[in-house]
Amino acid sequence: MSYICRDLSERDVDHLEVTGVLDEFYDLNVKYLEGDNNFNYANCGLSTEEFNNLTQDQKKYFWRKFLRPMGRIVETTPFEEPEPYEFKSLAMQASDGYILHLYNGYIDGNIWVEERGLTRPDASGSRAYTFTNDFWTPKYTYLKSLGITKIKRIVDMDGQLAVLLTNPDSYNYNSHLDASTMVVEDIASTYSWGDVVHKHITIDLT
Repeated sequence: MSYICRDLSERDVDHLEVTGVLDEFYDLNVKYLEGDNNFNYANCGLSTEEFNNLTQDQKKYFWRKFLRPMGRIVETTPFEEPEPYEFKSLAMQASDGYILHLYNGYIDGNIWVEERGLTRPDASGSRAYTFTNDFWTPKYTYLKSLGITKIKRIVDMDGQLAVLLTNPDSYNYNSHLDASTMVVEDIASTYSWGDVVHKHITIDLT
């Protein structure tokens, strides 16, 4: 099996929504998306309490919004003017077109800042593909073609992703990331509804 990484267009996101694929991704990942101070919804203009009072359909709306491939403003600190970054949504898919991962983030100089991701098993129900270098090669080859030399992930402080992504052994199957260069920082961000600390994990591409 071979794999492809591609940019998602507005039309692609519409198709994912109409065909129910986005709903499937959301439902498979929802247990990882909710919780105190969850970064996944940090830019919604809602506190976690407000967000958790929404219906699942309303929450899915935000994922449709996040995946729209358009430029947006990312605020670096509450005291600086917002700066424009190149926002992207990516799909990782098998050669038969079956989408396995969805990501969104933005390019900041030579850094790909990966803000959010949704995953699902392959068509046979297995996630074994995630432990193969072949799966990750198209993604990092594409990012390198854009001049990217580092990847930064932003995750909840106490979430399962923080444990996984800060463990160097998690990268043994991926030759495109140099775990020895990992830098982990706890960084506070200020939103309209309060200050929140998230974990920023930066790694060099090989």
